[in-house]
Amino acid sequence: MFEELFEKIGQKYIKEKELIQDKDIYEAYFLLKNKNDEGALILKAIIEIICKKYDKAIKNLKILEQEEKQIIKDDKIYEFLGLCFYQTNNILSATTYFVKALEENEDNFYCRYNLTNILLKNGDYKKAFENLKILEKEEPENETIKKNLELVQKRL
Repeated sequence: MFEELFEKIGQKYIKEKELIQDKDIYEAYFLLKNKNDEGALILKAIIEIICKKYDKAIKNLKILEQEEKQIIKDDKIYEFLGLCFYQTNNILSATTYFVKALEENEDNFYCRYNLTNILLKNGDYKKAFENLKILEKEEPENETIKKNLELVQKRL
């Protein structure tokens, strides 16, 4: 999920990226503490998500959402915000951000997958079915998607 962003951040934060990849995330976070450019905010948000500090990640992602970006696309910010809100049980905000991500990039598999899970939990089987059919085209061998399709078909 994060590898593509690591590549785009470039050489400026090579030490921090290496620390994160070596699982020395606390040292990486310490090095990033007083930096607030796009690359630093992305790396801090990644660390916060890894550490399940979702409220802190939301704060940094909200800053990124408002800024002009060169590294990260809006759909990825919305995906990460959706994930963080989902993990904090703010399902309404999670849904909002997953939908926003799909409006930016309808091929964002993770947002569609997570949104579908929310739809299933809320009993919106018609929309869940539509999303599952799209997901199935992307990953036809995914057993979870196949199973959910079967379950939803029975309820429609």
